[in-house]
Amino acid sequence: MIVFLFDSDFLICCIGSNPFGLIYTNFMALIYVTGPSGAGKSTVRNELTKLGFEAHDTDEDGLSAWYDNQTLEPVEFPKGENRPADWFKKHVFRLSSEHVKELAERARTKTIFLCGVPSNDIDFRQYYGKVICLVINKEVMKERVLTRDTNNFGKSPDELKIMLYWHGKMLERYKSWGATMIDATQPLEKVVQDILEATKNLA
Repeated sequence: MIVFLFDSDFLICCIGSNPFGLIYTNFMALIYVTGPSGAGKSTVRNELTKLGFEAHDTDEDGLSAWYDNQTLEPVEFPKGENRPADWFKKHVFRLSSEHVKELAERARTKTIFLCGVPSNDIDFRQYYGKVICLVINKEVMKERVLTRDTNNFGKSPDELKIMLYWHGKMLERYKSWGATMIDATQPLEKVVQDILEATKNLA
């Protein structure tokens, strides 16, 4: 069964029960770059910026925040020694819908990259012209997370445990979206080259 859903800003073509079988949207130049922690999303964002592209990091640019699962109110992220054992079960890291819609509107006339891995990224699938997933295995992720000096998230045991748990599930989710999967163990220059090659016909 094929169902067409119309909106003033986008057209979605649903094949069977999969709402992401095909998506045709006017927001064709907002590129979502995601992947596991340690895959290099922030590093790629910085490199794209150096090349003259507009690129945003959902963490570093304040586009996302932690929220209480029950109240949906924003909360401060507690340091490891002050964090209850069940804290991650009760809170979630979410991307602001207002920020995404504003970027998508501006991406009508230019290519914009959005880099990160918020929990609610599926909510904005209709705004992405392309999804790029940076791929690393668990061993590489663990090594990078524990040795990086640009981000302390993942260095405490409970944080690392969550990262390892979601690693494979995350990659499968993006594959099901039809994301372009890019080997992020390659040199940075090659990773960025592959991203630009995958998105060159979208603008």
